[in-house]
Amino acid sequence: MGRVFFILTTLSLILALLTNRAPSAASALLTSAESGVSLMLTLLGTMTLWSGLMEVLLRTGDVAKLGLLIRKLFGRHSRALPDADCWEAVGMNLAANVLGLGNAATPPGVSAAKQLAAHGEPGLRALALLLVLNNSGLQVLPTTGSFCWACTTKSAKKERIRMEKAAAVTLILTVLLILLRGKCAGVEVYGAFLSGAKKGMDAARQLLPALTGMLLMLSLMNASGLTALLVRLLSPLTAILNLPQEVAPMLILRPMTGSGSLAALQEIFAQYGADSRVGRIASVLMGSSETIFYTMSVYLGAAGVKKLPGALGVSLLSYLTCAWVCGLIC
Repeated sequence: MGRVFFILTTLSLILALLTNRAPSAASALLTSAESGVSLMLTLLGTMTLWSGLMEVLLRTGDVAKLGLLIRKLFGRHSRALPDADCWEAVGMNLAANVLGLGNAATPPGVSAAKQLAAHGEPGLRALALLLVLNNSGLQVLPTTGSFCWACTTKSAKKERIRMEKAAAVTLILTVLLILLRGKCAGVEVYGAFLSGAKKGMDAARQLLPALTGMLLMLSLMNASGLTALLVRLLSPLTAILNLPQEVAPMLILRPMTGSGSLAALQEIFAQYGADSRVGRIASVLMGSSETIFYTMSVYLGAAGVKKLPGALGVSLLSYLTCAWVCGLIC
Protein backbone atom coordinates (compact mmCIF):
# COMPACT_ATOMS: atom_id res chain seq x y z
CA MET A 1 0.00 0.00 0.00
CA GLY A 2 2.89 2.38 0.71
CA ARG A 3 4.20 2.11 -2.83
CA VAL A 4 0.72 2.55 -4.32
CA PHE A 5 0.12 5.61 -2.14
CA PHE A 6 3.41 7.21 -3.18
CA ILE A 7 2.94 6.57 -6.93
CA LEU A 8 -0.68 7.69 -7.18
CA THR A 9 -0.23 10.72 -4.93
CA THR A 10 2.91 11.87 -6.77
CA LEU A 11 1.28 11.43 -10.18
CA SER A 12 -1.77 13.37 -8.99
CA LEU A 13 0.35 16.32 -7.81
CA ILE A 14 2.37 16.42 -11.03
CA LEU A 15 -0.77 16.20 -13.16
CA ALA A 16 -2.40 19.00 -11.17
CA LEU A 17 0.57 21.28 -11.90
CA LEU A 18 0.61 20.40 -15.61
CA THR A 19 -3.14 20.85 -16.15
CA ASN A 20 -3.67 24.07 -14.17
CA ARG A 21 -5.61 22.26 -11.46
CA ALA A 22 -3.32 23.31 -8.64
CA PRO A 23 -6.09 25.18 -6.72
CA SER A 24 -8.31 22.10 -6.73
CA ALA A 25 -5.43 19.88 -5.63
CA ALA A 26 -4.50 22.32 -2.85
CA SER A 27 -8.10 22.32 -1.63
CA ALA A 28 -8.07 18.51 -1.66
CA LEU A 29 -4.91 18.51 0.44
CA LEU A 30 -6.50 20.71 3.08
CA THR A 31 -9.88 18.97 3.22
CA SER A 32 -8.69 15.35 3.19
CA ALA A 33 -7.68 15.46 6.87
CA GLU A 34 -11.10 16.83 7.80
CA SER A 35 -12.76 14.10 5.73
CA GLY A 36 -10.62 11.50 7.49
CA VAL A 37 -11.80 12.70 10.90
CA SER A 38 -15.45 12.69 9.73
CA LEU A 39 -15.13 9.15 8.41
CA MET A 40 -13.41 8.04 11.61
CA LEU A 41 -16.27 9.46 13.68
CA THR A 42 -18.75 7.54 11.55
CA LEU A 43 -16.73 4.36 12.03
CA LEU A 44 -16.42 5.12 15.74
CA GLY A 45 -20.16 4.79 16.28
CA THR A 46 -20.47 1.73 14.06
CA MET A 47 -17.51 -0.10 15.57
CA THR A 48 -18.59 0.75 19.12
CA LEU A 49 -22.04 -0.75 18.55
CA TRP A 50 -20.97 -3.91 16.74
CA SER A 51 -17.93 -4.51 18.94
CA GLY A 52 -20.21 -4.47 21.97
CA LEU A 53 -22.62 -6.95 20.38
CA MET A 54 -19.80 -9.19 19.18
CA GLU A 55 -18.36 -9.30 22.70
CA VAL A 56 -21.71 -10.55 23.98
CA LEU A 57 -21.70 -13.24 21.31
CA LEU A 58 -18.10 -14.18 22.08
CA ARG A 59 -18.87 -14.78 25.76
CA THR A 60 -21.62 -17.27 24.90
CA GLY A 61 -18.96 -19.66 23.59
CA ASP A 62 -20.81 -20.26 20.31
CA VAL A 63 -18.18 -18.46 18.27
CA ALA A 64 -15.55 -21.01 19.32
CA LYS A 65 -17.24 -23.60 17.07
CA LEU A 66 -17.10 -21.18 14.16
CA GLY A 67 -13.42 -20.58 14.93
CA LEU A 68 -12.67 -24.30 14.65
CA LEU A 69 -14.38 -24.41 11.24
CA ILE A 70 -12.41 -21.39 10.02
CA ARG A 71 -9.13 -22.96 11.15
CA LYS A 72 -9.86 -25.92 8.88
CA LEU A 73 -10.64 -23.53 6.02
CA PHE A 74 -7.26 -21.81 6.42
CA GLY A 75 -5.47 -25.17 6.34
CA ARG A 76 -1.70 -24.99 6.78
CA HIS A 77 -1.84 -21.31 7.78
CA SER A 78 -3.73 -22.21 10.97
CA ARG A 79 -1.38 -24.92 12.23
CA ALA A 80 1.26 -22.38 13.23
CA LEU A 81 -1.34 -20.22 15.03
CA PRO A 82 -2.86 -21.99 18.02
CA ASP A 83 -4.50 -18.81 19.37
CA ALA A 84 -8.23 -19.60 19.35
CA ASP A 85 -9.27 -15.95 19.91
CA CYS A 86 -7.94 -14.77 16.56
CA TRP A 87 -9.82 -17.51 14.69
CA GLU A 88 -13.05 -16.55 16.43
CA ALA A 89 -12.55 -12.98 15.21
CA VAL A 90 -11.74 -14.22 11.69
CA GLY A 91 -14.89 -16.35 11.74
CA MET A 92 -17.13 -13.46 12.79
CA ASN A 93 -15.57 -11.22 10.14
CA LEU A 94 -16.17 -13.69 7.33
CA ALA A 95 -19.70 -14.51 8.56
CA ALA A 96 -20.66 -10.83 8.59
CA ASN A 97 -19.25 -10.38 5.09
CA VAL A 98 -21.13 -13.40 3.74
CA LEU A 99 -24.39 -11.97 5.13
CA GLY A 100 -23.70 -8.57 3.59
CA LEU A 101 -23.35 -6.83 6.98
CA GLY A 102 -20.37 -4.69 5.96
CA ASN A 103 -20.35 -2.48 9.07
CA ALA A 104 -20.59 -5.48 11.38
CA ALA A 105 -17.61 -7.09 9.66
CA THR A 106 -15.20 -4.25 10.45
CA PRO A 107 -14.72 -4.66 14.26
CA PRO A 108 -13.93 -8.42 14.20
CA GLY A 109 -11.86 -7.89 11.05
CA VAL A 110 -9.74 -5.23 12.76
CA SER A 111 -9.40 -7.44 15.84
CA ALA A 112 -8.37 -10.42 13.70
CA ALA A 113 -5.82 -8.34 11.78
CA LYS A 114 -4.17 -7.13 15.00
CA GLN A 115 -4.04 -10.62 16.53
CA LEU A 116 -2.73 -12.28 13.37
CA ALA A 117 -0.04 -9.63 12.87
CA ALA A 118 1.20 -10.26 16.41
CA HIS A 119 2.20 -13.81 15.42
CA GLY A 120 4.92 -12.71 13.01
CA GLU A 121 5.44 -14.30 9.59
CA PRO A 122 2.87 -17.14 9.95
CA GLY A 123 0.26 -14.64 11.11
CA LEU A 124 1.00 -12.25 8.24
CA ARG A 125 0.45 -15.06 5.72
CA ALA A 126 -2.93 -15.80 7.32
CA LEU A 127 -3.71 -12.05 7.35
CA ALA A 128 -2.97 -11.86 3.62
CA LEU A 129 -5.45 -14.68 3.00
CA LEU A 130 -8.04 -12.97 5.19
CA LEU A 131 -7.65 -9.72 3.24
CA VAL A 132 -7.98 -11.51 -0.10
CA LEU A 133 -11.17 -13.21 1.12
CA ASN A 134 -12.56 -9.86 2.29
CA ASN A 135 -11.61 -8.16 -0.95
CA SER A 136 -13.19 -10.88 -3.07
CA GLY A 137 -16.67 -9.64 -2.16
CA LEU A 138 -17.72 -12.95 -0.61
CA GLN A 139 -21.42 -12.20 -0.11
CA VAL A 140 -24.56 -14.32 -0.17
CA LEU A 141 -26.66 -11.19 0.37
CA PRO A 142 -25.14 -8.36 -1.76
CA THR A 143 -27.26 -5.68 -0.11
CA THR A 144 -25.88 -2.50 -1.74
CA GLY A 145 -26.05 -3.59 -5.37
CA SER A 146 -29.43 -5.26 -4.88
CA PHE A 147 -30.88 -2.21 -3.16
CA CYS A 148 -29.70 0.17 -5.92
CA TRP A 149 -31.07 -2.15 -8.58
CA ALA A 150 -34.43 -2.40 -6.83
CA CYS A 151 -34.69 1.38 -6.52
CA THR A 152 -34.41 1.91 -10.29
CA THR A 153 -36.59 -0.86 -11.70
CA LYS A 154 -40.13 -0.21 -12.94
CA SER A 155 -41.61 -1.11 -9.58
CA ALA A 156 -39.00 1.00 -7.82
CA LYS A 157 -41.14 2.39 -5.02
CA LYS A 158 -42.58 -0.96 -3.93
CA GLU A 159 -39.22 -2.71 -4.24
CA ARG A 160 -37.48 0.00 -2.24
CA ILE A 161 -40.02 -0.18 0.57
CA ARG A 162 -39.86 -3.98 0.59
CA MET A 163 -36.06 -4.06 0.76
CA GLU A 164 -35.92 -1.33 3.42
CA LYS A 165 -38.32 -3.36 5.56
CA ALA A 166 -36.35 -6.56 4.98
CA ALA A 167 -33.07 -4.86 5.92
CA ALA A 168 -34.62 -3.32 9.05
CA VAL A 169 -36.15 -6.65 10.16
CA THR A 170 -32.85 -8.48 9.54
CA LEU A 171 -30.92 -5.94 11.61
CA ILE A 172 -33.40 -5.99 14.49
CA LEU A 173 -33.56 -9.81 14.54
CA THR A 174 -29.76 -10.05 14.48
CA VAL A 175 -29.37 -7.77 17.50
CA LEU A 176 -32.29 -9.40 19.32
CA LEU A 177 -30.93 -12.92 18.81
CA ILE A 178 -27.48 -11.89 20.05
CA LEU A 179 -28.93 -10.34 23.22
CA LEU A 180 -31.27 -13.27 23.89
CA ARG A 181 -28.51 -15.82 23.26
CA GLY A 182 -26.25 -13.95 25.67
CA LYS A 183 -28.92 -13.91 28.38
CA CYS A 184 -29.71 -17.63 27.92
CA ALA A 185 -26.00 -18.46 28.17
CA GLY A 186 -25.71 -16.65 31.49
CA VAL A 187 -23.68 -13.72 30.11
CA GLU A 188 -23.86 -10.38 31.92
CA VAL A 189 -25.05 -8.72 28.73
CA TYR A 190 -24.66 -5.06 29.66
CA GLY A 191 -21.16 -5.49 31.08
CA ALA A 192 -20.06 -7.52 28.05
CA PHE A 193 -21.49 -4.89 25.71
CA LEU A 194 -19.62 -2.08 27.48
CA SER A 195 -16.37 -4.04 27.41
CA GLY A 196 -16.68 -4.73 23.69
CA ALA A 197 -17.74 -1.15 22.93
CA LYS A 198 -14.59 0.16 24.65
CA LYS A 199 -12.46 -2.13 22.48
CA GLY A 200 -14.28 -0.85 19.39
CA MET A 201 -13.60 2.78 20.34
CA ASP A 202 -9.92 2.10 20.86
CA ALA A 203 -9.66 0.32 17.50
CA ALA A 204 -11.51 3.09 15.65
CA ARG A 205 -9.17 5.81 16.98
CA GLN A 206 -6.16 3.91 15.66
CA LEU A 207 -7.58 4.02 12.11
CA LEU A 208 -7.35 7.81 11.69
CA PRO A 209 -3.82 7.98 10.15
CA ALA A 210 -4.56 5.25 7.60
CA LEU A 211 -7.95 6.75 6.69
CA THR A 212 -6.46 10.21 6.27
CA GLY A 213 -3.76 8.87 3.94
CA MET A 214 -6.27 6.95 1.85
CA LEU A 215 -8.64 9.92 1.54
CA LEU A 216 -5.72 12.21 0.67
CA MET A 217 -4.77 9.92 -2.22
CA LEU A 218 -8.34 9.61 -3.52
CA SER A 219 -9.06 13.35 -3.18
CA LEU A 220 -5.92 14.27 -5.10
CA MET A 221 -6.69 11.71 -7.81
CA ASN A 222 -10.15 13.20 -8.34
CA ALA A 223 -9.05 16.85 -8.09
CA SER A 224 -6.11 16.45 -10.47
CA GLY A 225 -8.06 14.52 -13.08
CA LEU A 226 -5.97 11.36 -12.63
CA THR A 227 -9.08 9.25 -12.00
CA ALA A 228 -10.69 10.43 -15.24
CA LEU A 229 -7.42 9.84 -17.09
CA LEU A 230 -7.18 6.29 -15.74
CA VAL A 231 -10.75 5.61 -16.86
CA ARG A 232 -9.89 6.70 -20.41
CA LEU A 233 -6.57 4.84 -20.53
CA LEU A 234 -7.94 1.61 -19.10
CA SER A 235 -11.22 1.58 -21.03
CA PRO A 236 -9.77 -0.97 -23.54
CA LEU A 237 -9.63 -3.35 -20.56
CA THR A 238 -13.40 -3.69 -20.81
CA ALA A 239 -13.05 -5.33 -24.22
CA ILE A 240 -10.58 -7.87 -22.84
CA LEU A 241 -12.99 -8.68 -20.00
CA ASN A 242 -15.98 -8.90 -22.38
CA LEU A 243 -17.64 -5.93 -20.70
CA PRO A 244 -19.50 -2.99 -22.27
CA GLN A 245 -17.36 0.15 -22.41
CA GLU A 246 -20.04 1.99 -20.44
CA VAL A 247 -19.00 0.00 -17.35
CA ALA A 248 -15.41 1.35 -17.50
CA PRO A 249 -15.85 4.20 -14.95
CA MET A 250 -17.31 1.87 -12.36
CA LEU A 251 -14.71 -0.83 -13.11
CA ILE A 252 -11.91 1.62 -12.27
CA LEU A 253 -13.59 3.31 -9.31
CA ARG A 254 -14.92 0.25 -7.47
CA PRO A 255 -11.61 -0.90 -5.88
CA MET A 256 -10.81 2.65 -4.77
CA THR A 257 -13.96 4.29 -3.47
CA GLY A 258 -17.35 3.01 -2.39
CA SER A 259 -19.13 6.36 -2.83
CA GLY A 260 -17.55 6.96 -6.25
CA SER A 261 -18.49 3.52 -7.54
CA LEU A 262 -22.01 3.91 -6.14
CA ALA A 263 -22.37 7.22 -8.01
CA ALA A 264 -21.12 5.51 -11.20
CA LEU A 265 -23.65 2.70 -10.67
CA GLN A 266 -26.52 5.15 -10.28
CA GLU A 267 -25.38 7.02 -13.40
CA ILE A 268 -25.44 3.76 -15.38
CA PHE A 269 -28.97 3.04 -14.14
CA ALA A 270 -30.10 6.55 -15.09
CA GLN A 271 -28.68 6.35 -18.63
CA TYR A 272 -29.24 2.72 -19.60
CA GLY A 273 -31.77 1.35 -17.13
CA ALA A 274 -31.38 -1.24 -14.40
CA ASP A 275 -32.76 -4.04 -16.59
CA SER A 276 -30.30 -3.48 -19.45
CA ARG A 277 -27.21 -5.65 -19.86
CA VAL A 278 -25.05 -2.74 -18.72
CA GLY A 279 -27.24 -2.30 -15.62
CA ARG A 280 -27.18 -6.00 -14.77
CA ILE A 281 -23.40 -6.21 -15.11
CA ALA A 282 -22.94 -3.11 -12.95
CA SER A 283 -25.28 -4.50 -10.27
CA VAL A 284 -23.51 -7.86 -10.11
CA LEU A 285 -20.09 -6.19 -10.10
CA MET A 286 -21.11 -3.89 -7.25
CA GLY A 287 -22.53 -6.73 -5.19
CA SER A 288 -19.66 -9.18 -5.71
CA SER A 289 -16.64 -6.92 -5.21
CA GLU A 290 -15.12 -4.73 -2.52
CA THR A 291 -13.37 -1.39 -2.03
CA ILE A 292 -9.95 -3.01 -1.97
CA PHE A 293 -7.81 0.02 -1.11
CA TYR A 294 -10.12 1.02 1.76
CA THR A 295 -10.10 -2.50 3.23
CA MET A 296 -6.33 -2.75 2.96
CA SER A 297 -5.86 0.66 4.58
CA VAL A 298 -8.19 -0.05 7.51
CA TYR A 299 -6.95 -3.53 8.38
CA LEU A 300 -3.24 -2.97 7.80
CA GLY A 301 -3.41 0.41 9.54
CA ALA A 302 -5.06 -1.12 12.60
CA ALA A 303 -2.51 -3.95 12.68
CA GLY A 304 0.45 -1.60 12.18
CA VAL A 305 1.58 -3.54 9.11
CA LYS A 306 3.29 -1.44 6.42
CA LYS A 307 3.97 -4.19 3.87
CA LEU A 308 2.07 -7.35 3.04
CA PRO A 309 3.47 -8.69 -0.26
CA GLY A 310 1.01 -10.36 -2.56
CA ALA A 311 -2.22 -9.37 -0.82
CA LEU A 312 -2.96 -6.33 -2.99
CA GLY A 313 -1.97 -8.03 -6.26
CA VAL A 314 -4.05 -11.15 -5.58
CA SER A 315 -7.00 -9.00 -4.47
CA LEU A 316 -6.91 -7.02 -7.72
CA LEU A 317 -6.59 -10.25 -9.73
CA SER A 318 -9.64 -11.60 -7.90
CA TYR A 319 -11.51 -8.40 -8.76
CA LEU A 320 -10.65 -8.65 -12.46
CA THR A 321 -11.73 -12.29 -12.46
CA CYS A 322 -15.04 -11.23 -10.93
CA ALA A 323 -15.48 -8.59 -13.64
CA TRP A 324 -14.68 -11.15 -16.37
CA VAL A 325 -17.28 -13.59 -14.99
CA CYS A 326 -19.84 -10.74 -14.89
CA GLY A 327 -19.26 -10.24 -18.61
CA LEU A 328 -19.79 -13.95 -19.28
CA ILE A 329 -22.98 -14.57 -17.32
CA CYS A 330 -24.88 -11.27 -17.62
